[in-house]
Amino acid sequence: KKIVPLNIGSLLTERSLAFWAMDDGDNHRSGYIFNTSGFTLEDVKVLQAVFKDNWGLETSIHSRNRLYVNSSSKNKLLNLIRPHFHHSMLYKINY
Repeated sequence: KKIVPLNIGSLLTERSLAFWAMDDGDNHRSGYIFNTSGFTLEDVKVLQAVFKDNWGLETSIHSRNRLYVNSSSKNKLLNLIRPHFHHSMLYKINY
């Protein structure tokens, strides 16, 4: 069972977000999805708060508890993670 540690806000960095996006993220029309369906709704809400508090990213929770970075924050997210993306994975951010 996957859990989100209580100190996740101090553990997540732009680099770790990039690795997460390369592994289990998906460009979605005007936003970006982090596949968090293996977590409880409460844990995804914790992640949602961290995205807001750490980087000012606006998110919503979609079906199967997936964390969706809203269109208003997508460019901000991509600017944070692009420098850490491996060139072979740039298709995941349409770059």
